[in-house]
Amino acid sequence: MTTGGKHQAHPRSRRNSLLRAGGVAALLLLLLAAAGEVALRVVWGLGDPPLYVLDEQVEYLYKPSSSFTRMGNHVRINQWSMRADEFPASKADPRELRILLMGDSILAGGARIDQSDLASAVIGPELARISQRPVVVGNASAGSWGPPNLLAYAERFGLFEADVVVLVLNSNDYDDVPGLEPIGPQWPTRKPVLALQEVAQNYGPRLLVRAGLGGRSAPPRTTTHEQDVAQALGALRDLIDLARASGASVVLVQYLKLSELAAARSEGGGGAEAGFSAIRAVAESASVRTIDTSGAFSANGVPRANFFLPGDNVHPSAAGQRAMGALIVGAVVQELGLDRSAAEQPPGRD
Repeated sequence: MTTGGKHQAHPRSRRNSLLRAGGVAALLLLLLAAAGEVALRVVWGLGDPPLYVLDEQVEYLYKPSSSFTRMGNHVRINQWSMRADEFPASKADPRELRILLMGDSILAGGARIDQSDLASAVIGPELARISQRPVVVGNASAGSWGPPNLLAYAERFGLFEADVVVLVLNSNDYDDVPGLEPIGPQWPTRKPVLALQEVAQNYGPRLLVRAGLGGRSAPPRTTTHEQDVAQALGALRDLIDLARASGASVVLVQYLKLSELAAARSEGGGGAEAGFSAIRAVAESASVRTIDTSGAFSANGVPRANFFLPGDNVHPSAAGQRAMGALIVGAVVQELGLDRSAAEQPPGRD
């Protein structure tokens, strides 16, 4: 049958055309998803995140005895949930020098820092050269840990016969207590099936927050800010006492964010946030050797921003980790009274 000299398409033929077009579109979407999955895994290393275990005392820990490759960087977690090489709980050699670093993501580094570039990794060989002793360095840290987390870790695992406990704290740690943020996708407890799944679960909510479209909200506060400050600073005092009771010396490294360093430069020496002086007061009252990173992140001719990850106000880059490591080495040498000049003498000289 014709109308106006033209044939009408049969409904079944039109339906088949739509089905074929839908099939082609579905196939293209499947191929695009597969290509995206491969790119996310091969290029960015997604789909294999460092895993965590929830803990009633510490709040959360890295999953012990695990390893990952992420964004081309290696992440190794030892049996003590540290981002460090394996070592026994007790010294294998009475001459052994043990340094335990404790802190948050500044020390842990995250997936954008290779294991070999961590401050905890670079200080061991240097201290071994200076002290002429075997050296073991522990790194008890995780993202968003504050003094109460560090104290709980030390109470649970001990301090591994450390000769020096080095606390690396930033200004925000003066009121950082467990429970201020929800335990969400940034602390995964199992590997995602797909890298695309990780992107959707982890980065999707962040993009929504940046776009002002909401996102995962923090749990309601059950304490006042003053109570949080008292808890965090009290935990810091207790941790110092615990370390000294174990026979360890204590050093505090106060880590300054890029914004604090910039403000200090523009304000003629000021610029540190309120928590900086509160933490320093606790350390000084306990006669703890205290240093900060302002000098370490001011190399001649090197912009301060180079010591931080791109677009990040807080976390050190590989260069920042090495600079922080050099600062820690100097503090440990002073604390233990080591003779640097003896180690620097050429062979054959007394």
